[in-house]
Amino acid sequence: MNSRAEDTATKILLLLEPGGIAPLEPERFAQVREHVRSILGRAMETTQEKRNRKWRDFQRVKKEAAA
Repeated sequence: MNSRAEDTATKILLLLEPGGIAPLEPERFAQVREHVRSILGRAMETTQEKRNRKWRDFQRVKKEAAA
């Protein structure tokens, strides 16, 4: 994943955390933090998931062609 995106997300979370410059309530901060982690996780997995899907598709087509 792009470390710049991760750095930006970290900076935003630091601003929003309780005690930060623009603090959110602890419950809301936890929700936002999980949402950001979810987005970053998907960004990280995208390339690998794409490779895996292409490989599975290739294997399936190869198997169908052999049958």
